[in-house]
Order: sequence, then C-alpha cells, then structure tokens
Amino acid sequence: MPSRSKSSLPLGRVQAWTRARGLLALGCLVLAACGESGREPVVPPPPLAATPGAPKASNTPPAGADAPERTLPSREAIIDAWQKSAGEEVELVELQAVRLLNRESAYLAGVVFTGRSGAARSGALLVTPDLQTLTELGGDIGPRFRVLDLDGDGVSEIVSSLTAAGEKTITQLQDKQAVVLHRIAVPQDPRPVDPSQGETTRTQVDWQFSKIDEQAVLREQIVTRTRVCAPGGECEDKTTQQTQTYRYINRQFLKMDTAGNPP
Repeated sequence: MPSRSKSSLPLGRVQAWTRARGLLALGCLVLAACGESGREPVVPPPPLAATPGAPKASNTPPAGADAPERTLPSREAIIDAWQKSAGEEVELVELQAVRLLNRESAYLAGVVFTGRSGAARSGALLVTPDLQTLTELGGDIGPRFRVLDLDGDGVSEIVSSLTAAGEKTITQLQDKQAVVLHRIAVPQDPRPVDPSQGETTRTQVDWQFSKIDEQAVLREQIVTRTRVCAPGGECEDKTTQQTQTYRYINRQFLKMDTAGNPP
C-alpha cells in the first residue's frame, strides 16, 4: 500500500495536531511571563506619597561651594567708573557678584591702584549694580579672593589673602565696609642677606571648607618650614604642622575640640 503524506492525513488528526501546537505556544508565553520557576511576575510597588511634615531635600550648595554667578559688567566699565569717580587709574584683577548682609546685590572688584603717589597698592572696590557708586574697602580684602555662601543663607563670605600684610581673612560686607569674621596672620619670611647662612622660615596657611551636621566647618592647617644653615654650608630642614578646626555658627567661627564639638 502506498505511504501517505501529511497533506493526505485525515482532517481530525490534522486538527488535533494544530491544537497541540497552540497549547505548546501558550505554555511558553506563560513561562516567559512568570519565569522558569513558575512564580507570579514581580510588579514594582507604586511610588510612595510624600509624608506630611517630612523634610524636603535641600538645594543649598555644600560648604565651600562657590556662590552662584550673575551677569557681570565688563572690566572696562568698572575701570571707567572708578576713573570718573576717583580720577585714579586702576587695574582690575578680580570681579565677582556678591550679596551683602542686608541681602542687597553688588559687585566686588579686586584691584591694583596705580595713580596715587606713584606707588602701586592693592585692595578692593564695592560696586553698586548700576555702577554709580564705587567704594574703596579697607585693607581686609585683597585683590584676589573667593566668594562663598558657607551656610546657604544668601549672604556672601569672602575669603582673601593679603600678601602685603601677611594675613588671610574671611569677611562679609555691610554698609559699604568689610566685616571680619576670621583672620590669621601669616608670618613673613625673615630672609638673611646670605641665604646659605643663618635661618630662613616659610609659613603656609591652607583653609579647607566642608560640612558636619549641616553646619559649615573650616579646617585650618599651618605648615612652617625652617632651614638652618651653618657657616660651614651644612643645612638642616625642619617642618612643623598645626591643625585647627572651626564650626561656622551664627556668623562666628568657633574652635572645635578634639571630639569635634564647639566650646
């Protein structure tokens, strides 16, 4: 008897074979949805609703972060305004936007004055936004500085080095003057006439800012390097290091003890 092909199978057997293939495909879909172990698929929970009274995430920049920049006038505009106001030539070194203690906006310009008595001197100018009032600040802010908002209250703290006076300062601005919050004297180098003989001392002060318990912290490191040279030419180097930490609370830098607590 001649063999039959699949096309010549009885209709009932073809239908049974088709149903079996459909059940097999359905089983594969179930396994793909549930996983090979046959467990129900894991559905991620919906996001939690905000809890009333819960603290909101803070957008305050970390301690030491630079204050937000605003559109600055041109350097030429600052120089021209000072020449018209004081009749004195000036070189602009630094220019940044600041906020005073009363939250008013202004510009702080670090400058070198070149027109009085023929001797150059450095300092800073407080400039109103309209460039109509320029006030020379005292000797507490140098021509190079960094503007911070240590506690996120919208008031600028200015960190500056005064090379001529051998000091570093942290100040705020109020009523057209600088208010000193923290100051440290950096001893000058007593250089002998012959550096190969005698004693030479160099002191470096480094300030680092961070946060502890949402409060600004200043870490002050003082490194002193001393070289002592004998008349015979032999020299000995010595290095000493001191570290002090302060918390910035209510516009005051309070010394912290070894456990990290203010007095």
